[in-house]
Amino acid sequence: MNCHFVYRSTGKENRKERPAFYTKAVALASFLSAIGALPAAGEIVFVNDAPIAPELEEVMRRHGSVVNLPGLTMLASYWRAIAVPDERGWADEDLVYFSEDDYLFRPDAFVSLFEISRQVPGDAYFALYASYDGLEPSGRPVPVERRRTERVRTSYTAAGHRWVTALSTTSSFAVRVGTLRRDRWLHRYAPRTGGAWDHAISLAHSGRMPFGLITLADPLWSRDYKLVHAARQATLRLGLDVLGIAAKLHPRPLIATVPALATHMEVPHVATGTDWAAVAAATQWPAAPVARASAATAAAVQIAAPPAPGSRTAPMPRSTLQAMGRRGLVIAASVGVIAAAWMAVHRARLNHHHHAVHAHAVIPQSGGALH
Repeated sequence: MNCHFVYRSTGKENRKERPAFYTKAVALASFLSAIGALPAAGEIVFVNDAPIAPELEEVMRRHGSVVNLPGLTMLASYWRAIAVPDERGWADEDLVYFSEDDYLFRPDAFVSLFEISRQVPGDAYFALYASYDGLEPSGRPVPVERRRTERVRTSYTAAGHRWVTALSTTSSFAVRVGTLRRDRWLHRYAPRTGGAWDHAISLAHSGRMPFGLITLADPLWSRDYKLVHAARQATLRLGLDVLGIAAKLHPRPLIATVPALATHMEVPHVATGTDWAAVAAATQWPAAPVARASAATAAAVQIAAPPAPGSRTAPMPRSTLQAMGRRGLVIAASVGVIAAAWMAVHRARLNHHHHAVHAHAVIPQSGGALH
């Protein structure tokens, strides 16, 4: 299989607190340097919310293909990125890593990633930065509303690093192209639910309910949402919960490094276990364009995933959700609509009761009487 990369970047900066070693240049340089440690890589595609710094775009063009799309929102950027494998015609067995432009990578991160992909064939997701054992990569506890019972942990060793089954990751992850195609609906649907949708994606594909009772009904109890919008969000969340339960029949586990081999360069989310300031200081631009496997050389340098025991060409199983097709989506949506309607009516009653109590308290002050 070939190993491809899709890198999402924007020329904008937000107000998040950043560590002293953060720059978009060091993020890009560490990404390319980590790819350069591989014997060969597939295609590298840069999806940019243009314009970006000219010097960075020049580097991108030397190493891969650049897609500039001005005015992308965060969701539009994500959806555009996950469409790249189909547009490029990458094979189902190929691996693709999606990256954001504010991550810093250890030099051997992708070497270990592709080694673990050989050990775990079939439908699975991989992360260099993930939450596990109730802790975020930074060592902070996972917020209570996002915690889930974690399954029996499976441990692997790849290129000298430990990998384990994990709880969730961000929108920087790796997956086989075939698995991504089967889960395309999830990557289109989940971001519409709002909140930590990357966390929700991880839970859903691993066969868990992304939203508990608290977060499911959050939009309905919040006065920041209009009733119609709140009902829509609650419906979408309940629908994703139903589909997450259905995925239990064919879960796709998340396998992640412990400690993280990459870090989100945002305070307080910097991963523990590595001196990231030292990694940033040692990061240099690759001396030459990162080698990309061509059709002629792929057979000699590709990293192959072994077939399942007893099968030479073991096909990847269809996901339960794909097998459910439109009928499953309709059922999930119908359940969601019914539940959201009930919660909306309940919220309306609470609002009516609130206004009635308020009137009861206010009218006597103006000299009126209640009967």
